[in-house]
Amino acid sequence: MGSVLVLTLFGGTLVGERTLPHPPQPPAEHLLVIDLRGQPIEVKRAVLSLQGVVNRQQPQVYVLNSPWDEEWLRWLQAKGYTGEERRIAGPQELLAQFRSAIRGTVVPDPQVPATVNVAAMLAGLERAVIASPALQERWGLPVVHDLRGRWRRNVDAYRWAWDTLGPRLNLHLLAHEYPDSDHPFALDYEVAFGAFLFWTSGERDPPHPAADPAAERQFTERVLAGAPPNGAVLGWWAYGDPPRGLTEYEGVALASAYGKYTLGTEFCTNLTVHSAVRVPSEALGCPPSEGTETTLDRHKVYLSLNVVDSGDALWYWQWRQREVWEDPARGQVPIGWSLTPLLAEAMPAVLQWYVEQATPQDEFFAAGSGLSYVITPHFATRCAHPEAVWGEFLRRTGTAMQRLGLSLLALHNGGWNEPPHPEVLRRYVRGLPGLKGILADLGRHEGMTYERANYRLEGVPVFHCLTRWRPWASPSEVAERSRETAVSWLQREIQAATPVQRPAFLHVMALSWTDTPSVLQQVVQRLGKEYVPVTPSTLARLYLEASE
Repeated sequence: MGSVLVLTLFGGTLVGERTLPHPPQPPAEHLLVIDLRGQPIEVKRAVLSLQGVVNRQQPQVYVLNSPWDEEWLRWLQAKGYTGEERRIAGPQELLAQFRSAIRGTVVPDPQVPATVNVAAMLAGLERAVIASPALQERWGLPVVHDLRGRWRRNVDAYRWAWDTLGPRLNLHLLAHEYPDSDHPFALDYEVAFGAFLFWTSGERDPPHPAADPAAERQFTERVLAGAPPNGAVLGWWAYGDPPRGLTEYEGVALASAYGKYTLGTEFCTNLTVHSAVRVPSEALGCPPSEGTETTLDRHKVYLSLNVVDSGDALWYWQWRQREVWEDPARGQVPIGWSLTPLLAEAMPAVLQWYVEQATPQDEFFAAGSGLSYVITPHFATRCAHPEAVWGEFLRRTGTAMQRLGLSLLALHNGGWNEPPHPEVLRRYVRGLPGLKGILADLGRHEGMTYERANYRLEGVPVFHCLTRWRPWASPSEVAERSRETAVSWLQREIQAATPVQRPAFLHVMALSWTDTPSVLQQVVQRLGKEYVPVTPSTLARLYLEASE
């Protein structure tokens, strides 16, 4: 991607070192707010596609669709980014307000789920809304495109869209979206800025007449290969419980191979509004705390409790992380929080809230291998010019990190059975000037021992993770675990990883979904005074001092 790209069709601009598009004008002084909670999916699709068309140039519509939408609206108002809202009674009133901006409807085929995603692309191109036949008739809108009966298989609809609509879309934005989702939250952004939407059925999915997992997987690779490198994949690779589609690792690894990063937006709302907010750059600075008050004691075990997962997902900061930060124990124990630097572009006011709410015990570092979520051993391996793709990725990562004052980052170096790749680590050390530390791995790799975990790489301290996390993967499994199981699990992992020699330095992974500040505080209390919790930047400083 070049340093300047103008999306004339969709109105968004990428200026200078921005990576994601945004409306060229800030939000309106009085946003029109409509409550979509409890509305049927057909109404949500219609309103969110309308929101995308309307907000493309200047955000005017804000929806209440998730638990924190009301709170974020109040925050935008408190900071002066928008004024008092005007409430809209219902969808038809909103439609009446913007009838002149809409040409009509795109009607999906209920027998072919892919047509929902195709309808979203057409809605952005044709200034239309996605509507079921019943909704189209009720609202009295003309039909711009009727997709019923055009295709029998999902993959055929997607192939037509790629060949016919692809040249008119913004292929720097891909979106892997489950078409039958009951929460198409990020639809406004995808419609507004011309993302290419698609879905890959999984081999283990319930059978569907329109599904062909093998053909869809082949098509997904065609899309990933044909779209420009260093682009984003919005949405998510799996859906539901049990998950449908590809697994997280399958999807992210595949996207990584073609030089794409996954930017989880599955539960994001109002991205057209949030991305348009203009926040002063000085309000987004989150440099690491040097922890100068902590002096090296050569008889201690220093551990850095780091949430290295989930921070790469945009929706996590808008929703789940807000819940975590309500924990009254936050600020009692040093915690490192992984953060996608692209949050500053997609939701700068949300990032500002976290920066202002952070305590001296909260420290941010770049998440998901840099700019966003990639699995480093796979990155650019299927690209025609991998070195150029790597170079641009690291250049943009460095610029984004410097903008926020971040000098440490986490790397996802593959699954636990894959050994870390030193040559990949070396890319980051050489490609990110000013880098002060690497927190490697999403859990302890097979064969990783303390003796191999920590070292300097061309002067930069590298810490490989020495603990694993209990894979409470699904919502049902998470619901079954208790605080005690989380505390005892992590305590045992830390004790098992602690070497005999002193001083010792441990990079500990705190799983975002279970290891809340309260859990981590209790773990530290049980470990005793021999263990000293520190921020990741303090861990790096003390390790360098001990190595001298």
